Amino acid sequence: IRVRNNYFKRIQKKHNCGVQVENLVPCTKEAIKDDHHKSVLNRVNLYDDFTIEPNNIHYEPVVNGMWNLYEPFPHQPHTEPVTIDMIPNTANFMAHVFGDQIELGYKYLKVLYENPKQILPVLVLVSKERSTGKSSFLNWMDIIFANNYTQIAPEDMHSAFNSQYAYRNIIGIDEAVIDKQSAVEKIKSIVTARTILVNQKMIAQYRIPFYGKIIITTNKETDFMRVDEEEVRFWVRKLDTIPQDKMTDSFYDDLLKEIPYLLRYLIDMEDIEYGRSRMVFTKEEISNELLQEVKRESRSGLCKEIEILIKEWFDQNTHQKELYLRLKDIKDVWFANDSRISRHYIKKVIEEEIKKRKIIQNEQI
Repeated sequence: IRVRNNYFKRIQKKHNCGVQVENLVPCTKEAIKDDHHKSVLNRVNLYDDFTIEPNNIHYEPVVNGMWNLYEPFPHQPHTEPVTIDMIPNTANFMAHVFGDQIELGYKYLKVLYENPKQILPVLVLVSKERSTGKSSFLNWMDIIFANNYTQIAPEDMHSAFNSQYAYRNIIGIDEAVIDKQSAVEKIKSIVTARTILVNQKMIAQYRIPFYGKIIITTNKETDFMRVDEEEVRFWVRKLDTIPQDKMTDSFYDDLLKEIPYLLRYLIDMEDIEYGRSRMVFTKEEISNELLQEVKRESRSGLCKEIEILIKEWFDQNTHQKELYLRLKDIKDVWFANDSRISRHYIKKVIEEEIKKRKIIQNEQI
């Protein structure tokens, strides 16, 4: 096919789960002439541009004269109603991953399947233990969504080239520690982005709609990245170790066999109420103690240090119930020899992290 001035070869190949998928490989006019005859160029289908039109149920390869980079969903739902007993391996794995939030877990999958355009919170699976199923969940997403899923390394978020994930619907980041603030902001922005400028080697930049959902797995339970106190774009789940008798050699094969039944189960679930939140889930639904711990850990070093110093002061002055401090006191008593910590910085931390806004006008906390 030809899109604008660029040629691509459509390569059919087997996905790692045995499903037939298609890849677009850039090629040149000269290579086409060498491999075939120049007359074949007259039969190459021409499209005005690329687009993304996600649809797992009613797929269209060409939309308004543009080539759809979203690919056909590789599975078909079972034709008859399905009960939870008919997907035992899937149900056990879902219960392991989502625990007491299992209903939200199925709701999450239903949205991924039925409404791939809908934005969703970043799902973060954490555990410092091994054999917890974090990577297995990403592999399962790969089996279900095939080429509409991709897995990238954390450092790919720093790269100028983004074609690896720009037209994927689900983006997995395995064993991630996102420590650079630029990458943190990039993840937070693309979660709610409606378009993305694709930067691909040897191809002119082009803008397409963007519907990417991000799933992060990490062994850093509370410090995988900075999550601000007011942040509502993250859903954090901690996974326990999977018992050895549950991780059989047929684990993925069993999940693969149950996919048609899972899809029918999702279809027959109660309809999603989309009007309550732009990310489907409310802040209250996805909030849990682990997310609060991540937010506490995400506070700046100065914020944590001030809180420790205040606590120590009260421990040493047990008869006192209140402590009044000016910015000058905090600087002179605790940080006099640290030139990196100014009164302006202290004021900023108190206002933005400790949340003492009213009293700060009198330079007291």
